[in-house]
Amino acid sequence: MRDRNTIFFHNFAPQRRRMNQVKELENKHGQTTIDQKEMEEVAKRAWGQQRLLNVMVSRHCSFKNILNKGVPLEEVNLTNIVFLPEVAHPTNLKNIHPISFCIVIYKIISKVIANQLQNFLNICIDEAYSVFVLGRLITDNILLAYKLMHTLKQRKLGQHESLALKLDMSKAYDRKE
Repeated sequence: MRDRNTIFFHNFAPQRRRMNQVKELENKHGQTTIDQKEMEEVAKRAWGQQRLLNVMVSRHCSFKNILNKGVPLEEVNLTNIVFLPEVAHPTNLKNIHPISFCIVIYKIISKVIANQLQNFLNICIDEAYSVFVLGRLITDNILLAYKLMHTLKQRKLGQHESLALKLDMSKAYDRKE
């Protein structure tokens, strides 16, 4: 039995759309606003100057046209931001969490570039680095460091002088420049 295109389904979509709408927002001073522009400003101030795009707006474009004619970079870099409410009718931004969805063409381009780079990463990245290269695990470096420290501790004092240095242990995402 197939689903039928009944009036129930036609009534359900607008009802769900109304439930998912944010009709009013509270700013940081506790004042409630129902004006769309003011609500956008409250959201921009709360989450920074990201592009807050309307999720309901979608652009239909043919993948063949994208490959043949290209796409402006501004459109590729856009991200749709979806707001996930924690409560039924949120009025405060503390009850709404934004998540972002990249445009499909961005995902395709980044996947193609990543697949092409995979062939060269073995050559470009030293064997001591374990990340970004297929087949290398960070646990290999951890085990190596553990074995070296264990060996240094087992040696008796006076036999051979030993020294261990811990260098460049920060991760790229820990730095802000």
